[in-house]
Amino acid sequence: MSAFHGVTVTSLATKETVELASLWKNRRCVITLLRRFGCGFCHHQAQLLMDIKAQLDEKNVALIAIGNGSEDFARDFADNLPWTGEVYLDSKSSVYAALNLKRWGLMETLSRFGKTLGFSRDLYKRFPHANFKGDGQQSGAVFVIGPGDESVKPVYLYKEEEGKPTEFANPADILKALQ
Repeated sequence: MSAFHGVTVTSLATKETVELASLWKNRRCVITLLRRFGCGFCHHQAQLLMDIKAQLDEKNVALIAIGNGSEDFARDFADNLPWTGEVYLDSKSSVYAALNLKRWGLMETLSRFGKTLGFSRDLYKRFPHANFKGDGQQSGAVFVIGPGDESVKPVYLYKEEEGKPTEFANPADILKALQ
């Protein structure tokens, strides 16, 4: 059985709950799992993905953000960033669990944030709608997947927990994975 079996997400646009794997059943997708919708680091990653959105569109690749916060947090993300991709909510954090993404303890979260204080300040200046609401202990990821069913594996997976706090999924690597 696939790790994605039975995992559902809810569309911010339609409020419809769908099987996660249905997102890539008939198309390729670049999916970013946000630590939380207000995260300044996640806003930066989202901007990096938006920088290649035209190239993704040319390749008919969907750009999707999934977060584990509330609908209000998701709407704030969609309304205040230049994000034109799809937005889904994962209220149970089941997508994160399916990919075995780490949850940091409070001290590790504070330590990671403290090591990047200057970078963090810059991000929160660049993204003034970023905030600290929601679950800051969940690590995020970016992956490229599809088309196929729930058993298909990502062709590219960047896990935030495997890099330094100031490292992000590389858009060039994402485009290379889509070739």
